[in-house]
Amino acid sequence: MLSYLEQGNALYILAGLCLIGVITKLAVNHVYKSLIRQSDNLATAKDRQLQQMKTKYESLYRMNCGIKNSEVFVTGKTGQYRLLRIRLNTWNAFDLYAGTLAVTVGLLAAFGTYWWDGAEKMSVLYLGSAALAAIGMLLFHSAAGGDANRAALENALCHYFENVLIVRGPHAAMAEEEQEESVRTRTSMKDDIFMRKPQADEQEKQETAFSTDGGMLRGKSGQRAEMEALKESLSQIAAARSDGGEKKSRKLTQKEEQLIDEILRQYLS
Repeated sequence: MLSYLEQGNALYILAGLCLIGVITKLAVNHVYKSLIRQSDNLATAKDRQLQQMKTKYESLYRMNCGIKNSEVFVTGKTGQYRLLRIRLNTWNAFDLYAGTLAVTVGLLAAFGTYWWDGAEKMSVLYLGSAALAAIGMLLFHSAAGGDANRAALENALCHYFENVLIVRGPHAAMAEEEQEESVRTRTSMKDDIFMRKPQADEQEKQETAFSTDGGMLRGKSGQRAEMEALKESLSQIAAARSDGGEKKSRKLTQKEEQLIDEILRQYLS
């Protein structure tokens, strides 16, 4: 074991752990960016867990008549997001775990070299490598923006849920019901008007026909009365002529002339 440590093989383990942490961090950042892009419109999101998050938010909103703190909901759901059955937050901090493991391996290698009376040079080398691994992974974690990506995803989801997603609350449902009721009322009023209009037209036609018939009847009855009066006048004239025994022509009275003029006007008009 001492010979293995003196050959510096543990340094390869440190470098491998740091490399795995860097690659994992870059992959997680790519996943975060993809989730942030899909958070702009969860209705068209391809990620199944984002779709489930949207459905859960809508259900809770309707059941509780609103959600008081969307940030708590988003933080809890993003904390439960899993990638390859491991939470995304764990993957996000994997570079720190790898750096911690590399530091641990470096310290153990340095202690083992010193314990087995190895070269002090190798012990110092392992200690320096562990310190560099720790500092390098911390700097890389900060530069890669792991926490910033997670915060950006949570902000994007909060923005979508609070400002973009349209959720039917109780007041919105009441307003929609009132609108539907007003539409039904207007429709029924229109139907009632359309139903009454033919009836009104028919009634008007009947009244017009009745008035016309009445006028015709009144006109006919007036004409009959005038005809009877004319007959009476003519009969009186004939009787007067027959009593006198004279064949002289007798002038009509003014009343008789007016009566005959009115009858002639009615027939000629």
